[in-house]
Amino acid sequence: MRLLVDLKKVRGIGDKLANRIIKYRKILGGFYTEGQLYDVYGLDSNTVVSLAKRFVFEGGLRKILLNSASYEEFAG
Repeated sequence: MRLLVDLKKVRGIGDKLANRIIKYRKILGGFYTEGQLYDVYGLDSNTVVSLAKRFVFEGGLRKILLNSASYEEFAG
């Protein structure tokens, strides 16, 4: 609920966009880069820049070859 309120403080974000952002974040398991916000329907580049200034992105994704990765690679 707090995230919804915080998102709506950003100019250009109302109830619908805030809920879309939260829904997409759940699908992804969290945002790792600000570029992922461009995939949220209805967010323009100015709003993405405003969000990037106010929120922290976790970062650190890496690709793993599932068919040949070792246990250590998965444990990471």
